Formats: sequence, structure tokens, C-alpha cells
Amino acid sequence: MVQTVETVRVYLNSERQGMVICMHCGVKRPINMSSYTDRYIGGKSLKVKCSACGKVFHVKFDFRRYHRINVNLLGKILCLPARKELGNIIIVSLSINGIGFIMSNSNTIKINDIYEIIFYLDDDNHSIICEEVIVRRTNGPFVGAEFYHSDRYNYDLDFYIMPEP
Repeated sequence: MVQTVETVRVYLNSERQGMVICMHCGVKRPINMSSYTDRYIGGKSLKVKCSACGKVFHVKFDFRRYHRINVNLLGKILCLPARKELGNIIIVSLSINGIGFIMSNSNTIKINDIYEIIFYLDDDNHSIICEEVIVRRTNGPFVGAEFYHSDRYNYDLDFYIMPEP
């Protein structure tokens, strides 16, 4: 039987720096990937050995400006300016900057158009999020969008997405 090696995800900032946390003993070590000349290192993984406990695991790099989490939240999408409901959506990923969702009739969505998204977080307060988004890409039923007013601060969303220490 082949032994599987666990994988830990490391988020790299714009300087290609991040923190590796050993999944076995919890020791944290900074990592600097800026010397790698590849333009895109997100999604790549390395096999590493913890210097503290000696256990081996994989590190997979996620090169994003903002931390992203996977979710499964129900919501609605509305066409602007009339606020006509286009249908239900399932939000599958969130970041401070954007959102990814599944929509059964995504053929009604146009890239670079602005829509309104409404959904509830599954936090203690069941916070309602109502944001305008601009669609950046579609792939079948999947839609990737960025929050249109990226300069506005959404306290509930920020604390929901914040990585745990």
C-alpha cells in the first residue's frame, strides 16, 4: 500500500513570502520564494521535512493577493440597476477582493457587467452580505467576480475570511 503524504497550503504575499506551519508539530517557519524566477508558482508543491520533528509533508503554494476560503453558502444574484433577481447561487469561495459561485443559468451572466450579490454568512450573527460585483470570468456554471467597490471595508466579511492564527 502506498503511503500518502499530507499537504499544507501556504499563502504567498506579493513579495512571494509566506509562513509554513508543520501539520505534525505546529512549528512555524518563514519561507521566501522570491528567488524562484517562475512567474507563476501558485498551485505548485514541494516535499519538505520539518527541522523540528523530522516529519515529511508537502507544501502547496497559493499565490494570491488576498487569503481565499472555500465555503458553501446559498445566495441570490440580481441584475442592476433594476435589481431584478436572476436566480439562486451557491457561493463556493470568498476573499476580501472577490467571490466564486455556481449558477445553474450562468449563460445570462456577462463578463465585465455589474451585479448585486446577497447572501448570509454562517457566522454566529448570520451576517447578511449585500455587495455589488463585477464578473471577471465564467467557466460553465462557475462565475468568478470581484467586489465592485473594493475600497469599501466590510467588517463582517473581513472577520469571516480572516485566517485563524
